Amino acid sequence: MINLEFIKDESGNSRERTEEVRNLIAQMIELSHKRGRPVKDDKGVPNAA
Repeated sequence: MINLEFIKDESGNSRERTEEVRNLIAQMIELSHKRGRPVKDDKGVPNAA
């Protein structure tokens, strides 16, 4: 389990930066859960022996 503690500063855009970080962390977690079969790479090498 990961516990993140956000510290508020006195700048005017502290709330916006905190929301951006929360959204980025949520996206990273969602993208880390791969589902289904792995993608098969069908790219061939032209003129391969």
